[in-house]
Order: sequence, then C-alpha cells, then structure tokens
Amino acid sequence: MRSVIKVRSLPAATGILLAVFSGNIRLTQASCFNPAAVSGLNALRFNPAQLALPARPVFSYRILDFGFGFDNNSFTLSQYNRYSGAYLDARAKQDILSSIPHTGLSLRGFAEAAGMEFGWANFAASVRTAGSASCLVPEELFELALQGNALDRTYHAKDAIGFAQCYMRAGASVGTALGRHFALGVGAYYLYGLACLELKEAEALLHTTPEAVSACGLVAYRQASGGAGSAFDAGAAFWMNGWYLSLSGRDIGGRIIWTDGIEQGTYTFALAPGNAYDIRTKGLFTQSFDHGPGPGFVGQLPLKLNLSAARVFSRWLECGAGFQYRLLGHTALDNGWLGSAVVELSPVAWLPSALEFACGQPDGPCLAASFALALGRLTIATRFEYVGGPVMAARGARFAAGLTYAEFRAKTDSTPFRIAYSRH
Repeated sequence: MRSVIKVRSLPAATGILLAVFSGNIRLTQASCFNPAAVSGLNALRFNPAQLALPARPVFSYRILDFGFGFDNNSFTLSQYNRYSGAYLDARAKQDILSSIPHTGLSLRGFAEAAGMEFGWANFAASVRTAGSASCLVPEELFELALQGNALDRTYHAKDAIGFAQCYMRAGASVGTALGRHFALGVGAYYLYGLACLELKEAEALLHTTPEAVSACGLVAYRQASGGAGSAFDAGAAFWMNGWYLSLSGRDIGGRIIWTDGIEQGTYTFALAPGNAYDIRTKGLFTQSFDHGPGPGFVGQLPLKLNLSAARVFSRWLECGAGFQYRLLGHTALDNGWLGSAVVELSPVAWLPSALEFACGQPDGPCLAASFALALGRLTIATRFEYVGGPVMAARGARFAAGLTYAEFRAKTDSTPFRIAYSRH
C-alpha cells in the first residue's frame, strides 16, 4: 500500500528554508547602490557581513573596476574658469583670498583599480591597487603671491601638510549568517607598498622694512619605494521585513611599514637683512640641500567606522542613510566624518539608478548620481559625484565605473511539498 501526503500550506520561513536547500528559489538580486543592502563583491567596500545577505550571487567576478577623484576646500569650477589665464585686478585677488580658509588650501586626490575580484556564495577575494595624495598650503603664501609683501609685517608660513602613497591590497573576506536575520563578517588583507612621499616639515619666514628685507625657511621630506603591512575588516548585519542595518569597521589596524628605498632630505635657505643692492653684491642669500638614506617609517590608513540603514519599500524603490567616521589617519586631512542619504529607483529591473546627498568634514556637501545597466548576468555600473556643490559650484569631482559578472540561482516553478512513503 502506498500513501501520499500533500502539504499545500507551510509556514513562510519553513518554505523558504526548504526551497533554498533544494535549490528551487531565485534569490532576488540585491541593491546596487544602497550601502546597507548591497551584497556580493559590492559588500567588500562597506561590510564583509553583507556577503551573507540572502540576496547574494552564487558566483561573481569583477571584470573591470576603477575610480578616481580630486577636490579642494577653496576654489569652485566657476572661479577656475573665471580667473584661469585672466588678468587679476584687486577685486579678483580679494575674491580668491576670501575663498581660502585661515587653515590654508587643502588638496586631495585618489585613484584605484581592481586587479582581480571574485566571490563565491558568502566568500570573496580581492586584489586592488590604490593611491591617494593630500596636501595643505598655508594661506600666507597665497596672500604674499597675490598682494606682495607689506612693510613692517612678518609673514610666517607653517603647518604645511603633504603625503602621498600607492599600494596594492590583497586579501579575502567571509560572512556567515547566525540565524535567519543576522550575520557577522571578517576580512584580512595584505598591503604591499609601491611608493610613498611625505613632507615632514615646511616653514618659511619673511620680514620687510623700509630699509631691508630678511627671510629664512626649510623644507624636509622623506620617500620610500617599498614596504608592507596589513589591515582587517569586521562587521555585523541585520535584516528583517525589508529593513537592513549594517555596522562595520574597515582598515582596522591598517598601516604600511615603509622599509625599502628610504631617502630623506632637508633644504634650508636664509636671507640676511639687507637692501636689494646688498643682496646682489654681498652674498646675503645662502642655501643648502642635504639628503641620504633614512630609517623606515609608518604610513597609516584611516580607520573607517560605518553605520548605515536601508528600507526596501518595493521592487523599484529603496531608501537608505549612512554615517562614516574616519580617524587615526596619517594626516589630519585623512580624518573626518560624512553623513549621507540615498534613494535608489528601479523603474525597470535592468536599469537601476540612485541619487545620493552627503555632508561632512572635510568633504563638505556632496551630490552623487549612480546608474547601472543589467544585461543578463553582466552589470555595468557608473557613479559621478560633485564635491562642494553641483556643476559650476563644485570644488571637486569623483568618478567610478565597473563591469561585473554575477550568477544568481535559477528560478523554478513552485510545486506543493510532498512526503511519500510506502507500506507493505
């Protein structure tokens, strides 16, 4: 005798669990741009725990990925267009000087590219090359260059900052689910230093009187051509009923110990008090430049603490908010905070897009637009960001693009769950 028991109604959680283990469910593709809800290779930039989100690809590979950007804290694009190559009258000079904070003009830039990235289920490995540079130029130098030196005034330029490094980052991350709504993730990375240049000290002093002018200053630097270090990522993620919460720390303990090709140098100059005739005829100006091998030093990567949340309202609408705090960077320009809000729209499944607004220090207000084109298993994604304001009011811009191949579980028609047994 053979009996068949048909179970046509199962609790939702039980049905999903059985379907996952039997391979009969299609995991909906995750968010493309919402930090708290992205999975797969995109999770490497936010939180390794998100590798374990339910909507993750079975296999993914980054075919192409790169990004670059530049920004400053003073000049907008409209000012550059207005004054580039033009005659600067008194009003124009004052406009330029008023745009520079008392702390000085800061410049920052970065570039990165993926050499290899692939993910399998809740595991991902990555090899990327990254470079960044930042500098701070004292305000007094611009005032001196634009308006000339005033009598009986001492110009003292100090507290300049300059640091640039390029390195390769290679490692892997894994996320594991603990229950149905919570996951933890960790990542470990090896940092291979390619090049580094640091301005150790820079100071200059100028004093002019009706009878004489005097000055002195120094510039000290060090550079390296090789080094090594490590960094770690850790995070936690929670999801339920369309809500996603994410907490992570990236580049924990991240630093590069520069040991190869170390060179350090110091340039000094001095101008003894004298008039123009004495300077030309009596050799009042002296200078020296000393350089040679030096000891190793450490280049610190900023620790990034990320907290973000997302809400999926429907197939075509998602919203999210995030906060990032950066600290322990090599220079003060590496540290700061950034709060953001993002809206992701997918009017059609193959064309997701997002708008993001962010504000913080030292970035200032930022406006970004992201677009993706999903062609089957291939996804082309681009992102363009204005720093400081839109279009002509921008003080910088950032661009990123990537091409990713991802396989999700194939969808099959649902059928009633049957338990069959035979009895003789």
